[in-house]
Amino acid sequence: MKKWPYENLYYRLKDDQPYLIGCRCNKCNHVVFPAKDICPACAVKGTMEEIPLSKTGKVDTFSVLYVAAPGFPVPYVVGYVRLAEGPRAFSGIQGDEDDIKTLEIGREVELILGKICDDEQGDEVMGYQFRVIKGK
Repeated sequence: MKKWPYENLYYRLKDDQPYLIGCRCNKCNHVVFPAKDICPACAVKGTMEEIPLSKTGKVDTFSVLYVAAPGFPVPYVVGYVRLAEGPRAFSGIQGDEDDIKTLEIGREVELILGKICDDEQGDEVMGYQFRVIKGK
């Protein structure tokens, strides 16, 4: 069985394509991810408006992990992806063996939905991730 515990909290689908849910402050235009009730830049409540965020970004920093929490395959990559609107999203980063060996800061990635790990019952936990864009 597949579980989608983060849908509508961090991402949604539009025309079968995922997008991350962010917020922009109507007072200072600061953009955040994940969505917040209070602007972290100007600290004003009630000014945050939900917006869809870019489906692509650039790797800001990453780490290749060889020791995993239960349910995670190894090795796997996690990192921060800088989106065009400004915020960073923490996520798994997918790619083939060559993509992972040559992964570097600034590499372009795209938003995907896929398996994050297996839970204690062996069910797949699904969510958003980023995948290396070939040739970029």
